Amino acid sequence: MEIEVKFGLCNRLQTIIGFFTYNNKNTIDVVWKENEECPGKFEDYFEKIPNINFIEKKTEKYLGNFYRFPYEEYELKDTYQSDFIRNHRIIRPYIEIRDYIKTLKLENVIGIHIRRTDFLPYVKKNFSDIVPEIDNNYFHKLIKNILIENPKQKVFLATDNYENQNMFYQLFPKNIIFRKIIDKKQNKKRHTDLKDAIIDLFCLIECKEFYGTKESSFSKFVENYRYNKF
Repeated sequence: MEIEVKFGLCNRLQTIIGFFTYNNKNTIDVVWKENEECPGKFEDYFEKIPNINFIEKKTEKYLGNFYRFPYEEYELKDTYQSDFIRNHRIIRPYIEIRDYIKTLKLENVIGIHIRRTDFLPYVKKNFSDIVPEIDNNYFHKLIKNILIENPKQKVFLATDNYENQNMFYQLFPKNIIFRKIIDKKQNKKRHTDLKDAIIDLFCLIECKEFYGTKESSFSKFVENYRYNKF
């Protein structure tokens, strides 16, 4: 089986997990092209997955390109969804990244992911009913409520642009933490590099609680991964 994955990091990762879950006894060749949405190779940051090979160009075995596993087209066992969630564990960053995350000591920190850049216009166009659940007012109220319960609570913020990072830090300077300041002089779809995104992804997995952005594949990956952790 040969597939090409597309769009951002977590669309690609969850597509691989879906095909692996469906076809885990056979080899899957994955075409993974670097681009602005995903500026890096899987092999540069993650351990090898059994029965998954990464190739540079498609061949005559090519099935198509995918941003998710097309479960509607396959006859699946009743256990597929639970197996798919459990199989998020096949995605493991290299030991250097995992060891670095351990040094951050996030076990008592609450993680929040706020997805922005090109995402909010997309949601306003396609999922307008959920805008009140992902806009800045929503996350502002969320953090305020967290701090009412515990004024000293630290909140790890993962976001993809400088404006949101800076705004929430200015609002809650004693509580908001993040790994590095995002460069505000960015005109790309992604304002952070791929390694930063991967580290943030697995930092959120390590936090004691997590609140994400609806319809974000990044947040969904964190939720699925954490499902087996706790």
